[in-house]
Amino acid sequence: MDKIFINQHGILKKTNYSDIYFITRDKSKTYIILKDTKIEAFVTLNYLSEVLEGKFLRTHKSFIINIDKIFTIEKKNANIYIAKFLDFDEVALITRNNMKIISERYVMV
Repeated sequence: MDKIFINQHGILKKTNYSDIYFITRDKSKTYIILKDTKIEAFVTLNYLSEVLEGKFLRTHKSFIINIDKIFTIEKKNANIYIAKFLDFDEVALITRNNMKIISERYVMV
């Protein structure tokens, strides 16, 4: 499965996983962040982290990131890293513990 249907105010919009940069939760709302749009989704991050396939990782209590979209990772402080994306201004957060998971999955030199 490489597509997801997102309910956008009663209209189901089919979206490729590869078009999703990250998913974030702000207060009581979940947003799926694409290159040119932000879609409000009426589901929890817990649910999405369970149903999305392996290229997505819950990196912070408020973020699920499409690992394939990360361009750089910068250390912000002892506990938080910032994921940046190519040709995209928004950033996502990664905790120190989840940074360990990323380093186990990918070669870092």
